[in-house]
This record gives sequence, C-alpha cells and structure tokens, in this order.
Amino acid sequence: MRLDFLPMRRFPYTWRMGAGKRNRLSFSILLSAAALVAVAHDAWAGSTFSATGQSATVAMEVRDNRVFIPLTVVGANGKSKVVLFWVDSGGDMVAFGGPLARDLGLEASGASFVGMGETPSHPVTKPRLSIAGMDIDLAHVSVSAAENQKSRDVFAGIEAEGFLPATVLKNYDVIFDYPGRTFTMARSGTIVHRGRAVAMSVQPASGFARVELGIAGQTYGFMLDTGAAYTGVSRALMDRLIGEHPSWPHSLGAVGAANMVGKPFDVGNELLRVPEIAWGPLALRDTGMVSRPTGVYEKAVSEDMSAPVVGALAGNVLRHFRLDLDYPAGLAYLEMDAAASASDLDCVGLILRVKEDGSVIVSGVAQRGGRAEVAGVEAGDVLLRVDGHEVTGASLATILDLLSGTVGVKKLLKIRRRQQQMSMVATVFRHP
Repeated sequence: MRLDFLPMRRFPYTWRMGAGKRNRLSFSILLSAAALVAVAHDAWAGSTFSATGQSATVAMEVRDNRVFIPLTVVGANGKSKVVLFWVDSGGDMVAFGGPLARDLGLEASGASFVGMGETPSHPVTKPRLSIAGMDIDLAHVSVSAAENQKSRDVFAGIEAEGFLPATVLKNYDVIFDYPGRTFTMARSGTIVHRGRAVAMSVQPASGFARVELGIAGQTYGFMLDTGAAYTGVSRALMDRLIGEHPSWPHSLGAVGAANMVGKPFDVGNELLRVPEIAWGPLALRDTGMVSRPTGVYEKAVSEDMSAPVVGALAGNVLRHFRLDLDYPAGLAYLEMDAAASASDLDCVGLILRVKEDGSVIVSGVAQRGGRAEVAGVEAGDVLLRVDGHEVTGASLATILDLLSGTVGVKKLLKIRRRQQQMSMVATVFRHP
C-alpha cells in the first residue's frame, strides 16, 4: 500500500485498467542488492523441496522479519527460472523485477503506473508460476513488472525478484513455519492442521486476513501482515494507550526493524512496548509497536478488510510462530515457539531511507529526553559506513543489523554532508 504518499507501510495504489476496474499494489521501502539475491539462489539450489501434487513445501528465509521463498517461473518465451519471492499477506498483485520480466518475455499489457516505493511499473502478461513442482493458480490475479532495467529486484531495497501477495495465498492453506524455516502451500482440505485455532476473517476480493487482539481489556481488529517488519497501530490508539498506561515504555522515532519507510514522517512516529496482548488463548509479551497516522488503518486499510482494523500484526511477532493459515475456512492455527524480546530494537537511533541508486539517506534521529540520540548527524546526511562496513548498495536489513547491538556499545559512523566526509560515534540504545 501507498507508503510514499501516506505515512504507513502500505496504502492502496489505484490506477485505471479500463472502465470500472481498479487494481492495487502494496508498498515497501527497501534497497536493491542483486549480488545477495544471487547468493541466496545458490544457497537454495541445494535445499530439499517436497511436493505431493496437493501440497508443496520449500525452504523459507526470514530477513528483517520478512519471508522469502524460491518459486519457479516459466515465461511467455518458455524460459524457466528459480526466483526469490517476498511473501506478503498484505499485498495484492504478483510483481517482478524489470530485468526478469524482460528475460522471461513478459510483455507490457497496460498503461504504466507508479508502484511500490515510487517504482514506475506496468501490467504484464502472466507467466506460469509453481512451488516445488506444484502449479500456483494466477487465473484471477493481476501481474506487473518494474520498468527499471538496472536493478533485478522487484522493489528498491528488497532482495527479491518476485512478490507473492494475498490474492494468491487466499486460495490455499498456507503454513509460515518461522522457527522451522519452511513454507507450505496446499490445496484446501488436503493437510492436517495443528496448533491452537483462532478465528481469522478473510476479505474475499483482497485476500487480506483480519485477526482480533486483546489489549488492556479491549478487543481490536488487526490485519495479519507477513510483509511488514514491525507491528503497526493507529496513532490515536497508541496515544490513548500511552496516556492510560504511562509506565509502558515509549519513545519517538521509528528505528531498527520499525524503520520500514524511512521518510521524514517516520522521525515523528512513536514506538510503544505493550506488556501483554491476547491473541486467542495465547499471551504475547513485550510486543513492540510503531505508530501510523490516525485514519490510515481505520479508513484506508479497513476499506479492503472484512471489518475495521486499527493496526497490522507483523513480522516482529509472527517470527515466533508456526503460523498455519486455512484461508478458505477462515482459521489460523498457532504454535508459539518463543516470546518476543524487549531488546528487538536495541540499536543506534537513526531513521534511514535507501534509494534506488543504493545511497542511504538519514531522514532524522530518534529523540531521548528531548535530545537527539546521535549528536552531530543531520537529516539529509548520507550514511557511508558503519564500523568500517560499506553500506552503499547494501540491503536495509543488512544496514539495520550493523546498527544493532548490545545497549551501550559504540558504533563508528562515516557520513557525507554535501562534499565533506565526517566520522562520528553513536551509542546503541534500547527502544522504546
């Protein structure tokens, strides 16, 4: 969804495909790293995949709390490739990187539009898609490709050439086994589910799943969002929770895994640590949340949901689960492996934005006690190195890892301001 326009990770992009027709594409701000994709492909080439014709299981990688899997794509020209896909239960259109679409002979089939991350894109002819030998149905799914031919990644900042959305997932039983690092798709009714069953309502058209969470004695609707790195919540609700529970840890500035967009508005987004959240019979402890402007979830996102939502339950929570989703039946089966950690945002307090050319721009600095956590760094500075590691051209996930560590540890930063390079020392703080 349209995070470059509205300050949230995703918001519906809408463009005309013909009279009375609309399509939407979800959004993420990340950075291209083609070499790392090639490494991932090589690593997966030796992985063990399994398929029965009714279900298929592949190795799953989790980076920056997001899910990536290998799928086989056969193009209009008959060429076949194993491609790394980002799996997003909050997205709505299959998408490919520009060079891959060209290599597979996927021809433009409609007018250009501005896609995720302000990426110029266009609809393309549909390829054949399969997982470990099992065909994936794309009959009623729109397909697009980036127009940029310089980066192999589907969206700037994410190390993947393909994007698998909810409009595909909704027709299957899907298992995100985060602890076991496997991903399964199955024809409805062909697998035995396991775990604690909780209700999950699915919007028929978008495929977006809604779950209910209990916070401080109240029940709220949340989108189930495997594509987002960090759980988001309406600013109105967060401000109310902070006002009613001032002892709950909170801070200003979307840092670490909560740094999903990196534009200036993220500097003013709040972080909150909720001591306990009820998800069906399970208790989620020390759950971190990042705010989004009031109305984004309540109005924009809720339009594509089965019922209103105030937030999105995302990867920082889901990564601790074997998440078994029976989309057709509207049930989620949960097995929790471990609780979330209050240290998941222990990092240097920079809010960063990565650009298509690989440069890493400082949008702002987190605040602590009314003062910037990193003295001397200004919005607009270009981050060049962290502890000697070059970050230009690296993925956002890699950069955030370099900025993370034990509270109190010092990190040496090299930045460029206009034509001048400077070195600065920054401290790792706990957030919120």
